[in-house]
Amino acid sequence: MAAAGKGHDEIDRLLLRIGAKVNVESKHGGNAVLAAAASGSTKTLLLVAGSGADVTAANRSGETAMMVAAQGGSVEMLEMLVKLKANVNARN
Repeated sequence: MAAAGKGHDEIDRLLLRIGAKVNVESKHGGNAVLAAAASGSTKTLLLVAGSGADVTAANRSGETAMMVAAQGGSVEMLEMLVKLKANVNARN
């Protein structure tokens, strides 16, 4: 779900309504949660997590949404991921 990485919430909602899969692996091995973390959009994160996206998923480099959010400096995103039960102890 590439739209998740852009923070386009309306497009994300439309894609989910027509059956987009939130856990499909991107060409880099991530999923919609990692894309949402990279975008910094907590709205998108809540949307895809609420649609069943795996908040503990890692990309092929072993990076998780927690790591991506930390690299981006988004405290709000990190707090949201903790509430969603993302793995705070993951290592790559």
